[in-house]
Amino acid sequence: MILDIAGSRSFLELRRVLTPDATVVLVGGRMTYRGLGPIPHLLGSRLKAIGRSQEAVSFLAKVTPGDLAVLRELFEAGTIESVIDREYPLEDAAEALAYLGEGHAKGKVVVTI
Repeated sequence: MILDIAGSRSFLELRRVLTPDATVVLVGGRMTYRGLGPIPHLLGSRLKAIGRSQEAVSFLAKVTPGDLAVLRELFEAGTIESVIDREYPLEDAAEALAYLGEGHAKGKVVVTI
């Protein structure tokens, strides 16, 4: 199984390293598609898997209020913390979105108001 979070490789590229009955789990994808986010990557991978022994499945978390409460407790306790790659003032929001669209961010990109 391959867990594809960033969508940096196509399904056809990933097939080369998969066993015949393996699965690619798609969580996200490149954000270079205007207004569509990772949807073209997710759908394209699913379509390319049709008729093959390897499959591509999408993963979408179903977050509940209880999940968010646990996360809040972990953040408040300092057990986990957000990773912020870059911060931009509101007037530089276009630059922040351009940076995010490049796909190289190693953490959250924050726009402060």
